[in-house]
Amino acid sequence: MLCISISNRSIEGCLRQMKGADMVELRADLTGLSPQEVATVVASHPNVMLTYHTTPESEPQAEQIIQAALGAGARWVDVEEHASEEYRRRTIERAHKVGAKVVISYHNYSTTPSLDELTHITERSFAMGADVAKVITTAHSTADGATIASLYDHFPADRLVAFAMGAEGAFTRRLSLLLGAPWTYVAPDSTNATAPGQLTAETLGAMLRGGQPLSLAGIPTRTTTPATKSAAQRAIVCAMLAEGESIIENFAPCGDSLAALRVAEQLGCKITLNGTDLHIVGIGAEAIAHRLNSLPTTLHTAESGLLTRLLIPIAATLSNGAKVNITGESTLAARPLTESIDALHKAGAKVVGSGEQGVLVPLEVCGPITTPNIVIDGSRSSQVASGLMIALPLLPEGTTLTIENPTSVPYLYLTEQIVANFGCSLARTEECNHIRYQAIERSKYVPTRLRLESDWSSAGYFAAAYALAQSGVEGGRWVREEYSLEGMSRGTAQADEVIVDILRGCGANIVEGSDGAIRFLPSAPLRAFEVDATHYPDLVPTLAVVALFAEGTSRIDGLHRLATKESNRAEALLGELKALGAHISIEGNKFLIEGCSPLHAPIGGAPLRSYGDHRMVMSLAVASLFVADTLRIDSTEGVAKSFPTFFDKFKTQQI
Repeated sequence: MLCISISNRSIEGCLRQMKGADMVELRADLTGLSPQEVATVVASHPNVMLTYHTTPESEPQAEQIIQAALGAGARWVDVEEHASEEYRRRTIERAHKVGAKVVISYHNYSTTPSLDELTHITERSFAMGADVAKVITTAHSTADGATIASLYDHFPADRLVAFAMGAEGAFTRRLSLLLGAPWTYVAPDSTNATAPGQLTAETLGAMLRGGQPLSLAGIPTRTTTPATKSAAQRAIVCAMLAEGESIIENFAPCGDSLAALRVAEQLGCKITLNGTDLHIVGIGAEAIAHRLNSLPTTLHTAESGLLTRLLIPIAATLSNGAKVNITGESTLAARPLTESIDALHKAGAKVVGSGEQGVLVPLEVCGPITTPNIVIDGSRSSQVASGLMIALPLLPEGTTLTIENPTSVPYLYLTEQIVANFGCSLARTEECNHIRYQAIERSKYVPTRLRLESDWSSAGYFAAAYALAQSGVEGGRWVREEYSLEGMSRGTAQADEVIVDILRGCGANIVEGSDGAIRFLPSAPLRAFEVDATHYPDLVPTLAVVALFAEGTSRIDGLHRLATKESNRAEALLGELKALGAHISIEGNKFLIEGCSPLHAPIGGAPLRSYGDHRMVMSLAVASLFVADTLRIDSTEGVAKSFPTFFDKFKTQQI
């Protein structure tokens, strides 16, 4: 239930905002209304909670207000746990005497205490006489949100209202309802919130309604996956820097790769798709530089974070004082590009972003890169490092790139391989905490023919589904038969290939054939696992789903890599998996997921949230295979970004 929190300072304003609400909280301490006026407002609605946040000095006034509200039919009274014992005792007696119920509330406006402390606070509230305990904290991280949500594992959900304030805790307001809270608080509109992070009734209501079925017809016994879009985008960028025709074989269109092709076309390249062979007639780096420096240029990268981070260094390298604008849309518009902007500043170029922090698209990039020894922090992303690696052969001879604290290192190797395919070699030096690259010589990109490998990020969803089906997961509806991934390459530079080794470590029975087929055979129940996903963060949603059904507690490290993906994936996974009944928490930088939990549809039949994130949609789809209930989700459109045919694969039992 949504409880609209009202603080309007006039009777008319309160009555207007209460209209149509199922439940109303009247913040009498903020309205300034007299006892008689409060009574008038309360009498106009059948389900009002009277809240008055008190100080020792205001308790006498609060008692008058509460007495008037109870006399007018208030059904609930909120009393803060720090109120004086006498005030609290009298208020509870008055409320119960007329059949009203009491909420004992705790608010922490600065932080989120430990779970042990919050458990003690909740127990104390019930001991004081609470019919419902209200525990509200302030979140500064997803981990804080996880802590407050964990209270629902320890107390009857219908007697607990617990969530976190602030932007980092906003997701817990919806989550509290999905975990069984009797209500959560919403604002009547965007200008009348009574607490930081409070959503409007319209916004939260929309999240709880509608959606579409997330039900898959079956698991295909054999499947192939499209080519890796990570390699495709890198190859497209290199092809447009080469003068002449390059052919990229095994190309599979998706939103991100099509965005890269549109940029190439805009810069003067000719694009032809013949079946799965992509022909790109590049105009060369010099011609692109001339174009950027002679014409106002705006490059639109749609939703692709990788394409954006590749183009920022390329634009800075090829522009000589000219301003190049880079724009994006949808989820990209909310993804901070801090590490990319910092990296280009260290390289001597200028990048100006939008938004309050100046780190969002649209961006204005102004070159050239002037630093001969570029040193960047690679701890948050490898993508801008890949863009600088592609730029290295175009920079003055002797320019070096040092990546400190590198992450997603396999993707750096992938970039290195593709750059070499286009005729430019990079010398690599690796030491304890950094990787250094230098172009062998200042050189031109040359056209080539390149075959793309099948995508291991996409294959991971099927690998997980196959391993779970073969392990006899309770709730699974699938016959144990041979399942296989076809046409996969092993020993690649794709980080997500590690999914095979992780599943084997869990007990999956996997046989690899010389024909490139990876077969999944019946196995014992899967065991819990512990991994550090720092170098393969895109696998975390898939691994989290596997952990739900593995015996024991799995630990997935590397959550710091998830915050600036298409969604804050740590927050998204925590919220949606808890809504399904999973026991999932955060400890430091790790997910802790207790396996073999019976999963169920969210309480009230609310749709799961996709967050517009392709990997959230696909991982939740895999989870849906092993939930007896039919799940709903707000949207499945996000899969077009990387795997447009994902759901088609489940319509039949074959490829």
